[in-house]
Amino acid sequence: MGLFLTVSAVKALDPTEIAQLIEADFSARSIACRRLADGERNESPKTDIVIFEPRQGWSVVLWPEYFGECAHPFAKSLAGQDRVVSTVDVYDGDYWTHRALRGSALLHDFCSAPDYWEGEPREWNTDPTELAHTFGVEAAELQPYLVVSGSSRAGRAHPDDEFDLENIWVFVDFWRRLGIVYPQEMDKGVAVQSRLTTPGFLEKLWRAI
Repeated sequence: MGLFLTVSAVKALDPTEIAQLIEADFSARSIACRRLADGERNESPKTDIVIFEPRQGWSVVLWPEYFGECAHPFAKSLAGQDRVVSTVDVYDGDYWTHRALRGSALLHDFCSAPDYWEGEPREWNTDPTELAHTFGVEAAELQPYLVVSGSSRAGRAHPDDEFDLENIWVFVDFWRRLGIVYPQEMDKGVAVQSRLTTPGFLEKLWRAI
């Protein structure tokens, strides 16, 4: 089985405040979410939400494995009235998506394999202009990453990137252009860790979205 990874980056919000908002959201959905003490922290990727210390003004949230689009309503809550939230989802190592919000406004919505799911057409907002304006970068810096699987483009989007465009981890380079640092070492820089203890919480969330 391939990689299933969902991460969000939240601008200008303390990790403890992020955890409180997330926990309140789960509580509203009748899903138990328990904050772990420092001595309780261990790796439990299927049930845990890990929030990292801010870097360059961004706090990264690692959602449970297989969380996928379940992150969207939580990202919306984190965005609040005017905060910026960027979410990346990797599905089975086959493709990655990026969704960015500022408050309730959708800034960007990209998928590297938009035709992956046959019979489920969806419109994507892939133009990086508004995203670039919000993040204070040039759209031309972001556009080279926004290629779909099977494209004739190959190699790296920029010479100083770590990953080729064909590599699913290229989102790390894309995030870096936005000023977001992906936590390469998951056991370091953890600010808050919470655990979902309600059995079948994923199925419950998927039914609701």
